[in-house]
Formats: sequence, structure tokens, C-alpha cells
Amino acid sequence: MILKFEEIKKGFNEKADVCIVGSGIGGGIIAARLAKAGFKVVLLEAGPYVPQEEYNRNAFKTLRDLYMNAGLMVTIGLPTVALTAGALVGGTMEIYSGTCLRPKPGVIEGWQQEFDFGYSYKDLEEFFEEAEKVLRVSPADPSVAGKGNLLVKKGAEKLGWKGRFIPRSADGCIGCGNCNLGCFVGAKKTILNTFLENGNLPNLYIYPNSKAIKIDSEKGVVKKIEGWIIDRNGDKTGKFSVSAERFVLSAGALMTPVLLLHNNLCNSNGRVGENLHIHPAVGNIGFFSEETEMWNSIIQGYMVEEFEDEGIKIEGGFPPIELFMVSVPLYFEDLKTAIELYKHGVVFGAMIYEESSGKVRVSSDITPRIFYKFVESDIQKMKKALLYIAELLLAAGAEKVFLGTGSVTFIRSKEEAEDVLQKTKKEDLLVSAYHPMGTCAMGGNPKKCVVDNDFRARGMENLYICDGSIIPSPLGVNPALTIAALSILAGEKLKK
Repeated sequence: MILKFEEIKKGFNEKADVCIVGSGIGGGIIAARLAKAGFKVVLLEAGPYVPQEEYNRNAFKTLRDLYMNAGLMVTIGLPTVALTAGALVGGTMEIYSGTCLRPKPGVIEGWQQEFDFGYSYKDLEEFFEEAEKVLRVSPADPSVAGKGNLLVKKGAEKLGWKGRFIPRSADGCIGCGNCNLGCFVGAKKTILNTFLENGNLPNLYIYPNSKAIKIDSEKGVVKKIEGWIIDRNGDKTGKFSVSAERFVLSAGALMTPVLLLHNNLCNSNGRVGENLHIHPAVGNIGFFSEETEMWNSIIQGYMVEEFEDEGIKIEGGFPPIELFMVSVPLYFEDLKTAIELYKHGVVFGAMIYEESSGKVRVSSDITPRIFYKFVESDIQKMKKALLYIAELLLAAGAEKVFLGTGSVTFIRSKEEAEDVLQKTKKEDLLVSAYHPMGTCAMGGNPKKCVVDNDFRARGMENLYICDGSIIPSPLGVNPALTIAALSILAGEKLKK
């Protein structure tokens, strides 16, 4: 069951077999697995519970209510990166694009070699298959993908570039373009409406608005977790305490290390919060003579895989009009012109498989401070990605392309794009990211890893970790499916 805020706002004390912090992919799947096995599970979520019928098409309200830090997180370092994550029951998957891709086997092999990761790609295949089955993963339906995706597909085919419709966790998608605001029709399959059965599982108690702060432990044994009840205005309304036999941190790659650092746990090797990877992303906007109806398209419906060997994956990213108006510097245009541009625009981006890395530190208010340092090869990779996207949009028929830099530059040829990008400084690149991972790496290497191959936090007897933080290195694809597969495995181990 999902507790209502009014029921818990003054605080609570609970006892459970297992207490889990974070209701996203990791926490949600493990909670469902253990609850079905007969364990009493208390699942703590710092964000609110928002039922499907309350999702709101007002993008600014959604950012305020459903995103961590109201969607306003940036990294420290140049270029700065706008980083987003969900903060609600169900986690980021409730407001993500739906993209579900497996990593290449070579990525897992790299983990085995560098981190002594305990599982091969073959070992994980059955868990990938189960996640894909439960989440109804299948390629985006071309009939509802929308004009923008079909135009880009035409451009890729004209250039002879390899591409395909993106596998997504959706069943019955109507292509309304509101994935990042929550799926109003329930077509997008998430952890909440699949594994967790919308909270309707026996033995499962989901506490929203419950921000974990203190992990009370003694000699490697966690006794209880304490924290605050937080209302929608960010005010504290009560305290809570949960004692249990076992505890799982699944607060995500930003908040899991924050909790460990705040409580001075599991950091004997100094690796908690280190090794942050984010899949930095850049993008352009192509403007066409015809109306492109970004508002009536799958946000990420088509991808170009031609340059994956160069560490570049090209994908769509159609934003709601409010975010379009503030995310690119169109303030030189009057409002009417800007709206016309939106009606004729196609936003397409690329994420890179990075060599750069960062770190997460804990602020005095127990929130993440995120540092990220780019290496020069990744700066060049992002510029190359912008050039490829420009070429793609022009081949698709765009009359002009807005380059994703701070110079407010429109180009009409590949040569113009090359000239502009050659002169572009790294601090002028407009970079965003959506896939934080790696800050509590998992593996058998005690010098590099925070979590062992049984998902146990090092130095602890009854504390486990499973979320994006345990992924040891960049995946090159959206991490949702990988986290889901690892979480199914973790759930099976914790049942024993």
C-alpha cells in the first residue's frame, strides 16, 4: 500500500524485515520481489506520490513537483551540465522517455576486467529478458512516432546512416510527447505500474515524502534509518524511524553516496561519490518549411547508430513548448516568431560514451554537490556529435539548423557548422545529462568498488546498495534496463 501524506505527516515509527530507501528502479524491483516472497518491506521515498490522473501538462509545475531540486541541478566545472533526475514514488522512470536498451556485451566484459565484476553478459541475459518482458519493451510504433522522427529517419536513409526505431517500455503509446511530464494515458510502463503493481502488493508499505537522513549503525550493523517528513513546499512536518533486519540504499547515483558520506559509512577506500559518469548530451534544432508537430510525437522514437564506435549515439529529444522556450536562447526573437519556430522545429541530440568523470559530495543541507571535469577528447566528441546532427537535419530537409552552443548561431550547410564549431569554446557548449551512475561502483576489486558482488556495501553486514550508483562505467545507452536487470538479480539474492 502507498501511505497518504495526511496519514504520515506528523511522523511514524516502523519495524520491517527490510527497509529500502528509494522507490525507483532498484528499490522498486527489490521491494516487489521481497514483498511477494513474504517479507515485510518498508519503502521510503523522499518525493511525493502522484497518481497517473494527477500528472500535469504544465511543464514548470511538473519540474517543481516531480524533479529533484525542481529540475535545476548543474555540475561544477566547465562546460557546466544541466542534470536532471526524478523525485517521486516510482523514481525517474515515471518521467523518463521510455527508452530501454541493453548495453553491448563488451561493456560488461570491461567491468569484469577493470572492477572484477562478478557476472558476465551471459549471466545477466535472463534478467534482461525478464525486465524486457515485464516492461513490455518493443520498438517505437512508426504510426505514432510523429513527423519529427520520420523526417530524421528520412535524413539518415539519404545519408546511408544506420538507424532504427528505439525500443521503449510502452504498450499503447499514442505519441502525445508528454513522457517527461508523466504518462497521462498509462501507456508507458514503469516500475510503479508493473513490478510494484501501483503499490497494491501484500507486505509492502510505501512511505512518500519521507527523506532518509541518518543511518544508525554499530560495528557494521545498521539498526535503523531516521529522517524527516517533507511537504510539497519543502518544509519538515515530522520525524520518522524505521528499524529492520536488512537495509537497501536505492536512492540513485546522486543521493546514495550523499547518504553514505553524511553518515561516514563504507568509504574506507575513498571511493564513495567518486567515478561519476553521466552520458553528456548535446543537441541541435532543425527548422523545416512544414509543421513538424513536436507536441504530437514520441520524445525519443528514432536513433542513429552509425557513430557508436566513435562513442556517439544520436537520439530525439522533443521538449514541451515551455521547456523549448527557455532551454534555447531564442530571446532575440519576439514571442510570435518563437512559437512559429517551435511549430516547425525538430530537436535532435546525441549522448556520448565519455572518458570524463566527476564526483558527488554532500552539502550541509544533505543534498548533492556535483563536480564534473571534461577531458579534451570528450569536448571534441561533443563537437563532432553536433556536426553529425546538423548534417542529419539538413539531409532531412531542414532549411536552417540552430547549433547547440551559446553563440545563437543558425547554419544552413555542413561547412558553416564546421566553421562555427571549430571556433566554439568548451564553455559555450550547451550540455545536459540524464544518466548519473557509477558513484558506488560494484565489483570484487576492493580498491575501486564500494559494493561487492553480492550487492553488500563494503564493511557492512546488513546494508545493500542497488541503483545506478553501482554501474561501474558508462554504458553508452540509457541505464534503465541495466539497473532493472541488476535489481532483479539483487532481489533474488536478498530473498535467500
